[in-house]
Amino acid sequence: MKLLRRIVLFLVATLVTTYTLTAQDLHKSYFNMMPLSINPAYAGDFEGSFRISGMYKDQSATWKTPSLSIDVPIIMVRKRDWLSAGISIDADFAGDLSYGFTRSMISASYHLSLDKKGLNYFVVGAQFGSDNFKIARNPQDIIAGSNSQDPVLNFGGGGTGGNQNGRQDLQNARVTNFGVMYRSQVDKNTLINIGASYLYLIRQRNQVTQSTSTGTDKRPSEIVVHGLMDRNIDKKLSIHPSFLARVKGKEGSEIMVQALAGYLIRPDLALRIKGGLGYDLNNGPALLLGADYGEWKFGMSFEMPVSGISAAVPSFGGFEISAQKIINIYKKPAVDPTICCPDL
Repeated sequence: MKLLRRIVLFLVATLVTTYTLTAQDLHKSYFNMMPLSINPAYAGDFEGSFRISGMYKDQSATWKTPSLSIDVPIIMVRKRDWLSAGISIDADFAGDLSYGFTRSMISASYHLSLDKKGLNYFVVGAQFGSDNFKIARNPQDIIAGSNSQDPVLNFGGGGTGGNQNGRQDLQNARVTNFGVMYRSQVDKNTLINIGASYLYLIRQRNQVTQSTSTGTDKRPSEIVVHGLMDRNIDKKLSIHPSFLARVKGKEGSEIMVQALAGYLIRPDLALRIKGGLGYDLNNGPALLLGADYGEWKFGMSFEMPVSGISAAVPSFGGFEISAQKIINIYKKPAVDPTICCPDL
């Protein structure tokens, strides 16, 4: 356990995100592959020693976002409850100005068993961290003498301002999230979970805004509701429907639904291939592909924006690849020494 705690403390990771210049929240097509970005209650929600999740997204050849997170069950409480923790760092950079957004988070969750068999759990979780914004290049290197109305070039006085070289290093803003989740093993073939999270409990003022006079806009709070079902239809065929809905103050909402099916092609290797479609009311449809191989999970998605979005965003949709691994560390059994007496 000490080794696992050290891994959690020293992990440097990134979670994928697409954003606007006012720090839009994390957007993933294959959102179930990065559970800590949905709800802090997901921390430690697995059987194993620790879990590593990674993703890389290329959004319209403009935003490139590698990502990684780790979570681990720390200690058992009572007979069937446990406490978990996780760490994640979100990083995203885009544009000619190399606009940067980084989010560092620590997660903790408590899994409360609702029955003696451990089939139903209520989970509560919290996240604490910070958002950091930075423009890595001098705007004058891009547009000399420009009076551009680009919000990147004309942010307000809420940040720390630029240095003598024109580089903008902007202050951190604290982030506090809270989430709950209910998970139930309905029968031997069906697992469901449904949860909700409240993001930005403490509403801090943005450090980068589209205002040219002040930087005093507050970061809006958000509510996320999500659900997932894993069901085995027979020994080989399975279905995996899911949904996610996000409400972000007065700035609108995001609703995503997904329908995947899986087929076990090699029972001896626990190899299952998956495929299906997702639909985002804001970004259009997405093709989803994946595979499970033992304790590994792999995913790939391709967003296909609707015509209106394609006109606003250059190139074509977004491409994601992701992987997840549950690692088990087993203790060596303690064998009592046997004393052999020659007189017996």
